[in-house]
Amino acid sequence: RPVSAQARYGSCSPAGTAKKITKAPATQAEAGMLIKGAQASTEAIIEASSSYRVINETHGIYEVHGLSQKEIKAMAPGLSVEENQVYQRLIPGEKRNAPWTMNSLDEELNAGEALPAIFAGCNLDAEKTPTAIIGENNANIDHRATSILGSVIDFNSDDSAAHPDNPSVLEKRWEIFAPARSKVEGGVRPGSRLRFTPDNVGLHQVALVVKDDKGACGLDVARFIISWNPSINLPQAGDQKPTVDLDHFDHLPRVDAEKAWEKATGKDVVIAVLDTGLNYNHGAIRFNLAVNKRELNSSSNSDSDGNGFKDDVLGWDFINDDNRPYDDEGHGSHVSGLAASHIFGLAPDAKILPVKVLNGAGGGDAGSILAGIYYAADNGATVINGSLGAPIESFKMLKEGLIYANSKGVAAIISAGNGDENGIGMDLGTPGIDIWPAELDVPNVVTIAATDENDALTTYSNYGDQEVEVAGPGGDSSHPMWSLATQNAMEHSFAPSAGTSMSAPVVAGIAALVQEVQPQLSPSRLKRLLMKSGRKVQALEGKIVSEKVISALDAVDIAHSL
Repeated sequence: RPVSAQARYGSCSPAGTAKKITKAPATQAEAGMLIKGAQASTEAIIEASSSYRVINETHGIYEVHGLSQKEIKAMAPGLSVEENQVYQRLIPGEKRNAPWTMNSLDEELNAGEALPAIFAGCNLDAEKTPTAIIGENNANIDHRATSILGSVIDFNSDDSAAHPDNPSVLEKRWEIFAPARSKVEGGVRPGSRLRFTPDNVGLHQVALVVKDDKGACGLDVARFIISWNPSINLPQAGDQKPTVDLDHFDHLPRVDAEKAWEKATGKDVVIAVLDTGLNYNHGAIRFNLAVNKRELNSSSNSDSDGNGFKDDVLGWDFINDDNRPYDDEGHGSHVSGLAASHIFGLAPDAKILPVKVLNGAGGGDAGSILAGIYYAADNGATVINGSLGAPIESFKMLKEGLIYANSKGVAAIISAGNGDENGIGMDLGTPGIDIWPAELDVPNVVTIAATDENDALTTYSNYGDQEVEVAGPGGDSSHPMWSLATQNAMEHSFAPSAGTSMSAPVVAGIAALVQEVQPQLSPSRLKRLLMKSGRKVQALEGKIVSEKVISALDAVDIAHSL
């Protein structure tokens, strides 16, 4: 099947002047107002807007531009209205090797760190500096640009200029910052032009430094994402499932996984992973895909199941608005494997529904996450895994979305978060610390802390004796969790990672085991069951509600006893 994009349609697409936008905002400047309400009211607001994006037409949710919250309220008092929020990083983890700003260089020097090689000979105290401008020879590359794997990136420095008071010839230097497992050569490259072909999906950053004859320097940085939309290659009759030695996944015995699999495997339970997408052709997950057979066996470019999404054979990409939610970051694949790989996932016979709500830089917007929640709840998922979060004090529509998911019998397993800016775990009960969705008081939300190989709370894991219900293995830098990798030039199939992003899918998989045994169990009862299972750990006393490290075997046994 070809990629189907701009697939949502219906009566609430007015033929006025408002332009329909398909891609999610990448910066706060591109974000609009989220509106939710009756069709007549939303139609009127869309008609008056400069542009709009469909969040979920069935539920009457849109993002509109060109109107303030006050103007919308005056026009349609009955609508819910909130400003959409964009976050550059919603999956907390290790810090990126990001290029600098001039201010950050000053901070590095003040801290006694060496000046990066690309700035050799630069006088950072110069007041009259040249201007560095990155130009693109093929197309406009800016902070929201996405290119497809295999594209040639061709930058120039033609518009860079010396300071008018010092008209000298500029020395020009480039440096590429590619994702992990890329083979693109690093280091400083001289010249007025930079041309290269990225070999990896994910966030790429290019720095240009120009230096005049007095040592004054200017800096420009381009950020862009390399994406990919490969065809979905579903398993065929006779395909053999690959195997891997389970010794590489030593978190499994800490939650009694293999013993639990003798009693339940999560057969056909659907786990929606709201994340950066999925490497859906990976051998360790392609047998665990929640395939929409009504779309698979129908004609292309059609909405055969009537859910408002054309050709959604395997989930949806709400960042690019298409039907191939491929992972161009790696986080979503790692999370999905821990939940339901047939080899090492906690629910080896469960199905993954990939719902892409984060981009290749790990960022995203509240509107896309909201769209993902409703899509998961309406398309067969009974567990949502949300290994994401941001400091949001209040967001009514997101809470309403999770309440709707609860009404549909969907449990939401949420990571507690990986601490403050220094990676030190925070008490979520502290006034002023507001992390969404970990702290949401909704019956179906189960918030997960991370433990190390000794069952102690990891140094990075957030906690809270009323806010965080359950703990599970999350790994750390010396003892990471292994799971699926996404496309990479090194052709590595598996990758290490650590965080509450990893402990959440462990618990999501255990929730799927329970749901196989007790499919009618409500999310609130499932939440209580998960908190009852496991073993008490002294190090968790006063840190989380259950004070336990979860056990898959205990959870399944309790489910069988009901």
